[in-house]
Amino acid sequence: MTGEHPNDQALIDDIVKGDEQALAQFYERFSARAYGIALKVLRNAAEAEDVLQETFMEIWRSATRYN
Repeated sequence: MTGEHPNDQALIDDIVKGDEQALAQFYERFSARAYGIALKVLRNAAEAEDVLQETFMEIWRSATRYN
């Protein structure tokens, strides 16, 4: 991974390469914001958590298709 505090693009590039640590950092950086949005839309904490988990799993699964 590039640098100690990589920018968003560097994290995505590393996720594409299969770097689980990059995904963990990406999650740390964006999960609270994503959860907040999901909670506001769904108005249900459990459903928002499910959406958050599925969203980041989809990022991991489809990273190689990122352009």
